[in-house]
Amino acid sequence: MSDLVRPLTLDAAVDELLESIDVSDCDLDIVEALRREAVQLSRPLRPSNSCLSPAQRVLLLKSGAFTPEQFAQTEQRVARGELREDENRTRLGTIARSYGEHAVAARLDVELDEVRERRRAGALYAFDASGVTVHPKWQFTDQTDDGLLPHLARVVRLLIED
Repeated sequence: MSDLVRPLTLDAAVDELLESIDVSDCDLDIVEALRREAVQLSRPLRPSNSCLSPAQRVLLLKSGAFTPEQFAQTEQRVARGELREDENRTRLGTIARSYGEHAVAARLDVELDEVRERRRAGALYAFDASGVTVHPKWQFTDQTDDGLLPHLARVVRLLIED
């Protein structure tokens, strides 16, 4: 986590969050999705009451999942917001490694309605990023005639079921 003073405005918080994300290969839909998502992720959270009970702490330590030192370090990271920042960067990185609907249509040489129909039918995987439908790039390839990973529909079905 950076030692910088936290930004005072939402725009500054969004800019700080996005500065670690490579957007060099992002289409306009993805840039918009990143900005919207960063706004949502940068909003202050209400403090949660998710503190562990003493019994839960003892159980974790007895389980061997953590040493007392590791547990203390993890609690400090949570208190500083580092874990939330890691989650946010992971979410934004996933979006940045995706295509918007228009880019998918161009890549597959189909109409936008066809992209949407394939998504509804489970032949393409997509998720919502603050109102923008994004399609992770991992499902596309130049190695097949249709431009998609072999057996993609089965993979998508398993992702959705799981």
